[in-house]
Amino acid sequence: MKSAPAFAAAVLLFSNMAHAEPTRWEVLDGQFNVVGSFMLDIETKAISNANINGRLGSYTIPSSFTFLNSSGSVGPYPVTNYFKFFSVEAGKVYTQDLGGGEYHQVKVNDSAFDIGTLGVLVPGGGLYEAFIQEIYNFDEISVYCAYFEEIYDDQGNYIGQGPCILYDTFASYNIENGDSYEGYYLRSASVVTEVPLPAMVWLLPILLAGVGARRLFRNRC
Repeated sequence: MKSAPAFAAAVLLFSNMAHAEPTRWEVLDGQFNVVGSFMLDIETKAISNANINGRLGSYTIPSSFTFLNSSGSVGPYPVTNYFKFFSVEAGKVYTQDLGGGEYHQVKVNDSAFDIGTLGVLVPGGGLYEAFIQEIYNFDEISVYCAYFEEIYDDQGNYIGQGPCILYDTFASYNIENGDSYEGYYLRSASVVTEVPLPAMVWLLPILLAGVGARRLFRNRC
């Protein structure tokens, strides 16, 4: 009877390693295209390997604001689950060169990507309706020509405009804005992160054989 705990331990080891967490979750748009993914351990509520795309870049850093199977909100939408991701684009500057010395520039101060779903999250549990909102803060600067040189012929007739002789700047700072994304979904697929099941099939008989050999040795003694 003393071998029963060892047998139970072997079965428990087999069970735990064959059903490993975390699982991969995918964010889908209305056309069911994958627009992001992350690994989620439902038991510990830990998120890793996030890669989600939004208007202002890529969101890969999960925050502590991860509430699973509890009430919350994403914008105006009441949700059951809530995930918040921060953008790695913060501090980056994007410049569009318009030519002739004119340009448009956006600097990302900070940005966050919120995902909310309905229903109890279960790995492999199918498709979940998702509510998504991207909230961002940025600086925007436009440099443009305020006055072009006017060109005339020898008779004083206006020919056209020449090069820019005076530039001006229009700038707005700490612009608070956001986008809501309709028709998005969340789904999961099981991912084995420990010893694969085929290997466990060979390992379990070895463990059981060891238990039997130990029992036989004790009986002979």
